[in-house]
Amino acid sequence: GRSPSPGAVLDFLNVKRKVTLPSGNGNKPVKKDDCPVYCKGVGKIAINLANCCTPIPGDEIVGFISRGHGVTVHRKDCPNMVNAEDDRLIEVEWTEQSDSSYNASIRVVGNTQAELLAVVASVVAQLKLDIVSTNGRTDHKTKQAIVEFSIRLNTKEELNNLIKCQQEIIESLQ
Repeated sequence: GRSPSPGAVLDFLNVKRKVTLPSGNGNKPVKKDDCPVYCKGVGKIAINLANCCTPIPGDEIVGFISRGHGVTVHRKDCPNMVNAEDDRLIEVEWTEQSDSSYNASIRVVGNTQAELLAVVASVVAQLKLDIVSTNGRTDHKTKQAIVEFSIRLNTKEELNNLIKCQQEIIESLQ
């Protein structure tokens, strides 16, 4: 078999932190009882996970009171929170149920869908993770294969291990 091009693996490293927690519906608010985040001292309120930094359980987080949209939860290191008005920030924390699994979406670009599927499936199997779904297409202008994977993760450490494993593949191809 052919090894993936270094470019394909490099593109894989561009992990999008697009995460769907099992209790959420994309970026729609989740019901208070199902929400993986708790707002201290606040009654029932809509809570959204920010799309810009996509916090995952284990990240340090802060709530931002959005006008008309409840509280949007960001990672504390999110660039969008640097200039946020202090009076619109609220303390939030992950609930115990936030330790449950979640899906991380990863986009891979390379020469062929087959090689991308083979590389990612091999890495995911080695890490004893599960691929929940895949979606592949070919960009007709660039002729490059693009495959998006949804991978079930249980901890932030698993995400970090997935990224680290891809870095090792890049080094081995050079």
